[in-house]
Amino acid sequence: MKRMISLLIVLVIVFSAFSIVPFTAGAVDSGVIETAETSGDFEYTVLSDGTAEITDYSGSESELVIPSTLDGYKVSSIGDSAFYNCPSLTSVVIPHGVTSIGEMAFEYSSNITTITIPDSMKKIGKSAFEFCSGLTSITIPDSVTSIENYAFNKCSSLTSVAIPQGITSIANGLFGNCTNLETVSIPDSVTSIGGHAFWDCTNLTEVTIPDTVTSIGESAFWCCENLESVDIPQGVTSIEYRTFYRCKSLTSVTIPDSVTSIGEEAFDGCSSWLSVTIPQGVTSIGKVAFGSCESLKEITIPDSVTSIGNSAFRSCTGLTSITIPSSVTSIGTSAFSSCVNLAEIKVDSDNKVYDSRENSNAIIDTKTNTLLIGCKNTVIPDSVKSIGLSAFLGCDGLVSITFPSSVESIGEHAFYNCENLETVTMTNGVMTIEKMAFDSCKSLKSLTLSEDLVSIGEHAFYGCESLEAVEIPSCVSIIGPSSFGRCINLSEIIVDSDNAVFNSRGNCNAIIETGTNTLVVGCKNTVIPDGVKSIGDSAFHDCTGLTSIKLPDSVTLIDDTAFFVCENLESVNIPDGVTRIGEMAFANCDSLKILVFPESVTSIGSYAFDRSTRDGLCIYVYKDSFAHELAQMIQTKHVVIGVDVYIGDVNGDLDIAIMDATEIQLFIAQLTELSDNGLVCADAYKDGDITIMDATQIQLFIAQLIPEL
Repeated sequence: MKRMISLLIVLVIVFSAFSIVPFTAGAVDSGVIETAETSGDFEYTVLSDGTAEITDYSGSESELVIPSTLDGYKVSSIGDSAFYNCPSLTSVVIPHGVTSIGEMAFEYSSNITTITIPDSMKKIGKSAFEFCSGLTSITIPDSVTSIENYAFNKCSSLTSVAIPQGITSIANGLFGNCTNLETVSIPDSVTSIGGHAFWDCTNLTEVTIPDTVTSIGESAFWCCENLESVDIPQGVTSIEYRTFYRCKSLTSVTIPDSVTSIGEEAFDGCSSWLSVTIPQGVTSIGKVAFGSCESLKEITIPDSVTSIGNSAFRSCTGLTSITIPSSVTSIGTSAFSSCVNLAEIKVDSDNKVYDSRENSNAIIDTKTNTLLIGCKNTVIPDSVKSIGLSAFLGCDGLVSITFPSSVESIGEHAFYNCENLETVTMTNGVMTIEKMAFDSCKSLKSLTLSEDLVSIGEHAFYGCESLEAVEIPSCVSIIGPSSFGRCINLSEIIVDSDNAVFNSRGNCNAIIETGTNTLVVGCKNTVIPDGVKSIGDSAFHDCTGLTSIKLPDSVTLIDDTAFFVCENLESVNIPDGVTRIGEMAFANCDSLKILVFPESVTSIGSYAFDRSTRDGLCIYVYKDSFAHELAQMIQTKHVVIGVDVYIGDVNGDLDIAIMDATEIQLFIAQLTELSDNGLVCADAYKDGDITIMDATQIQLFIAQLIPEL
């Protein structure tokens, strides 16, 4: 009886204690009434409904059957990260009664191959099975009504999946990077497919999207390389950014009448697609929307379209003709660039913004008379005033072009990378050639510049590898850096004798700025005349045909990138009066072996001979000069001069090579004699004796394993 009374007293005290502890909003929301408990290999928490949530697992089982109860508590949920990174697990059976799987619950448990989910399950949390790369199959019961973002992302062994009836939204990244997923079944309960939902499912060959779907997110089928066909359901109003990006096996796509916009890069890289019918109702085509659809031979743009974005049809190499309807009021830059087989361009005669006058096979801005887009058959009308930005970019079918006298300017990148363009003829009128206008026109052989030409922009003719001669007219007053860089066959440069700003005096095959005596453009046959004070910025940039050059004593400055990537340049002198050598001036001169820096040099720019020293360049510097201090600081290969002898130059040829080490070895073997200077130079180890160590020291220097002798 006493025991019973004592027990009743204890119970009264316990319940009294609970009655004075207030419930907080946080305690109610968490659903937890007790701290974590342990039962065998499982850690769990008791929830407010009296059930258990598994929060951690410390076991090493491979085939795990999760118990339905723990210490008498019914297991109702798998908590966040409960089985995170459990490498021992190969199969898991979740008991009936469990209704939810928390975030990252099995993430990184990469050896799980099968998992059984009970029909009591309602929710699968964010990233629940992400990175379960061994999971080959999974059956999701119809009881599940919510699967959160990335739940099965990067389950790279998963081959098929059926999404249960009742799911209304396929979450973002749900099956992203499931690279072996071949088939997926989407029920008609689904109304939306999230962004990246099937991103990079490279083995997915077919997917049926039910008519109930009204939205498909960004990059939903990004890089589904084996997806062959898709029917977009009626009700979808926009095709978002990169929805079908690089689906390179896609041959058939049905775009419904409900679609009003096609987003940026939506079908970029769909290289097997043969024909596109854009439905009436589409008002905008985003930038690069159909880029690199290389097999596309036919496309019809409806008269509902008002805007076509930048590079919208870039590199559609199979496209031969295009018609711009009257409704289009905005066309972006390079909309049809690199469409190498495009031969016919028409603009509807009722269009108020653009025209293709005189059957020019071009798109011309009516108000400004700017030719915006051309093709291989374009004939520039004599009413056109300017060639727009990237107008003929990548037009490989273009062989020749003649500019009428009405054209005053040629825009940036206008003919960039027109690889088969051979002849350019500018009648008088053209005053400005913008930067990179004819960059990388590798076949350009014949160039006639306008007598009215005033400005040649930076890199304007860079990489015109077939160009052999150029004549600069009298009115030219501006020439940008590298305007004729990498013109590897350019051998003749002439400046009109009436030009007041530039000259090519003494048949020097160079362009010299008269007022400053700066050589601004050189070539492989340039002979620099006396009086030139500076070698300008990028003057010989990428001049791979240049093998040697002599700088006159008048030169005091070698500017930035002056000889950059002159990869066959073997010999160049730096005169005693030079004070500054610019950034990357001799960088990437792979064949240059010796550079002698005079004491007059007081400034050397960053990376002035970058990579050249790595490829064998040795610089000769005067003792205690600026160049000497710099060479020591950056630990580059150098020889100190300005003393009676040059250590290491045993044979006295002003070059330290393997022959010098050989001379020492022959001397040690008493097979040759050394002069007095030779004996001094041979002491490379600087120990007062001539031994094999001296030969080794020279070899280490040649191999660039030590920076100085």
